[in-house]
Amino acid sequence: FAQVHPCASDTNHKCPRAWEHEATGGYFCHSHSGCRPADHGPFPSEECEAQCSIGKVDVAGGGDVAVPFNCQKVNSKDWS
Repeated sequence: FAQVHPCASDTNHKCPRAWEHEATGGYFCHSHSGCRPADHGPFPSEECEAQCSIGKVDVAGGGDVAVPFNCQKVNSKDWS
């Protein structure tokens, strides 16, 4: 998984400026100049090769965010 770094302060984007200081930010894609809210996760790598984050993006799940464990290796009996 590619790591998404914060956008540089001089990044020219048309994403909502409120993302810089509100509770939830988003992502900017340099490749196609698109914006995506943080709750949708980062752009999938096949849609956007170069992206950065704006503001707070610590939202679980979505996009290419890595899962902290392998869900397929967890036994269902462990959930009872």
